[in-house]
Amino acid sequence: QGDYSMAGGNIRKKITKEVEAQVLAKSLRRCCLCFAINNDPSEKKGQIAHIDKDPANNKEENLSFLCLEHHSEYDSTTSQNKNYTQQELKQYKSQLHKAVLNNELNQNKTMNSGDQKFLNTGSGS
Repeated sequence: QGDYSMAGGNIRKKITKEVEAQVLAKSLRRCCLCFAINNDPSEKKGQIAHIDKDPANNKEENLSFLCLEHHSEYDSTTSQNKNYTQQELKQYKSQLHKAVLNNELNQNKTMNSGDQKFLNTGSGS
């Protein structure tokens, strides 16, 4: 009962805490659309979007953290604008996760290569 709700006529299954934690940790609460399109790696207030737009499909690979603006755009059905596609979102999510794994989001863009090497190795000696 508490694990389901109605969303636009569709049954929305509640995302488990474990899956939610994975999505948030893998993205570091960064919106993959902001990251890929706007080159904006900053932390955002946002929501977890269903890539295939099926609110009952709560598999981690079908979920992506998006900022509020991009989540609204992604879910929009306007015919006046070419919306982001599922394939784009999957690609941008993959790019963001790769950057997170490579610790690329914590680097100041003004650092020189020596400073970046220091951060990548974790030591200065």
